[in-house]
Amino acid sequence: MSALQTISNHSLRNCIRLFGVSSSNLYKSLGQRSFSQKQEGIPAASDNLGWFKKLLPIRSIDPGKESHSVLLAEKEIVYELQFHQVKPEFMVEYLKEFENFVSITTEKKTGAELVGSWTVEIGDQDEAVHLWKYPGGYEVLNEATEVYRTDPQLEKFRLNRNKMLRSRKNQILLAFSFWGEPKQRPAEKNIYELRSYVLKPGTMIEWGNNWARGLRARKMYNEAVAGLFTHIGDLYTIHHMWAYDNLHERKRVREAAWRRPGWDDCVAYTGPITVADYMKEVLTNPNYGYYMHRDVFGKGGDFITSPEISQMFGELIAVWCVHEWMNAGKPKKLQVVELGPGRATLADDMLRTFRKFSELNDIVSLNLIEVSPKMKQLQHAKLCQTGILDDKIPNLNTSMTRYNIPVTWHNDIQLLPEEFTFFIAHEFFDALPIHVFLKNEELWREVLVDVDESGENLRFVQSRQSTISSKLYKLNEYSNGRNIFEFSPETGLNVEAISKRLKRYGGFGMIIDYGHFGTKEDTFRAFKKHKLHHPLKDPGEVDLTADVDFHYMKKVAEKDVKVFGPVNQGDFLHQMGISIRLQMLLENANEKDKENLMSGYKMLTEKDQMGERFQFLSLLSPKHCNENYEPAGFSTKKS
Repeated sequence: MSALQTISNHSLRNCIRLFGVSSSNLYKSLGQRSFSQKQEGIPAASDNLGWFKKLLPIRSIDPGKESHSVLLAEKEIVYELQFHQVKPEFMVEYLKEFENFVSITTEKKTGAELVGSWTVEIGDQDEAVHLWKYPGGYEVLNEATEVYRTDPQLEKFRLNRNKMLRSRKNQILLAFSFWGEPKQRPAEKNIYELRSYVLKPGTMIEWGNNWARGLRARKMYNEAVAGLFTHIGDLYTIHHMWAYDNLHERKRVREAAWRRPGWDDCVAYTGPITVADYMKEVLTNPNYGYYMHRDVFGKGGDFITSPEISQMFGELIAVWCVHEWMNAGKPKKLQVVELGPGRATLADDMLRTFRKFSELNDIVSLNLIEVSPKMKQLQHAKLCQTGILDDKIPNLNTSMTRYNIPVTWHNDIQLLPEEFTFFIAHEFFDALPIHVFLKNEELWREVLVDVDESGENLRFVQSRQSTISSKLYKLNEYSNGRNIFEFSPETGLNVEAISKRLKRYGGFGMIIDYGHFGTKEDTFRAFKKHKLHHPLKDPGEVDLTADVDFHYMKKVAEKDVKVFGPVNQGDFLHQMGISIRLQMLLENANEKDKENLMSGYKMLTEKDQMGERFQFLSLLSPKHCNENYEPAGFSTKKS
């Protein structure tokens, strides 16, 4: 069965809501999205155009096998979900009136209990949503409805309220027995997310059984609030409600769920996923992720990086680090942090170079940010001659390198010691997940990954309406007039985390990657065995990447630190003296080594190879540089 056959029109509504303490409070909220129903096939890998240039809106999904079973709730409790579109000028008055209405329903002993009440902040603006509970089922609902209809005080409220509304609708719902009753969360759980789905008739039991399994992957986080399905009004509609402390916690919890067995299978039944979610799953799934269990670098892998080409690259990065450390006043500790260190070739070259500077003895420590167990083992083997690495066991994620410099592995930048730091990120940001948006008649639509009619192949589709991502992120601010915009929230979060640490604890950073300054549109692609490959073919077997937007990174970083660049790799290396270093190495090299040195030099510096394609961006704590300071390698003066 196709993973999408339980959904009829792929309508998915997503609202994040700020939640209060008691049911009589009125709450705020965020978001809505729907997905498309029609889409042409994607271009072949050999096409000159990018993957999203030919993407057309709207495509249909074949209905699949229907189940004729009916999924029922166990408990005799009925819920009512109300959606009120409020005229903007009446919102304040409406909320006050509704508060009075809740008090009156209690006084009149209607039997209705308000579970929660929200207003939307991202999504359908000026919308209020209320969830009521009727213990005792339809009998209590009937009695309450009669009171609402005949009581003069409530009738007066209803007439006055209706003048404030543009439209209203309600649904009668039951709770899935496996989900439990909706309950209010503690005060700190102040963000609610409502996701709604419309199913194919007859597939409710398939959906329920699948989610009963999938929820096991989410129980440890206690964010699942309610699972409801309609009994009267808008049939075949499902509502899921989730609670989070804040948006950052939502991101963390959702990403953690993908690392738990069973969640990916569950989500496969709920419709298309974003390109960002697809990248996360393909690259870092604990069981099948591209980076997680193999060596992907070098000639035997799918790509080669600058440190693998020549030792001169890592040596000059180390020299740059020493220069900026001296300029900062030679702090007593120098914590070197590399994000996504690959085989640790760059780290090894830097540590070897640091040994040439006696002032660095006993003050340098190395911290590697790495999520792949396989890469951690390769890095340990490269840097450390003895010992073992097992980050599941306390104290076994730290070792001593052969340069007598301690190295520690971390999964998250937030776990780093709080001290003076040199951050280095070489080809790290190009692998971070991106959302892809297309501008259609001044509105942003998101590109999603879906299953085709056969159920066997993946393809791109375009959302019918705006998604939560297209509303949450400042697309017009960062897109620079582009109609196809690849946006990486994780890039922003990482750059922000680095910048804030540099500002608070001191230090400097270097970001090196292939990219552009806010100009390119369509760069998402895949590589396999050093050749371009279809990004939706062979997931888990290919590297997925997109060009880095240095304009966006610079804009984020400038809030906290001084930013220099980007400059071309060739220009940076020449300013740092790569030609001089090359001559020194050539003096003692044999003919084959000379050939390799010259080949590596040209590949790193020449414009038609890596010299212009790769860009360098430096971040400096404002504590360590005056207004006119320029870091080494970033001089704007013409020689």
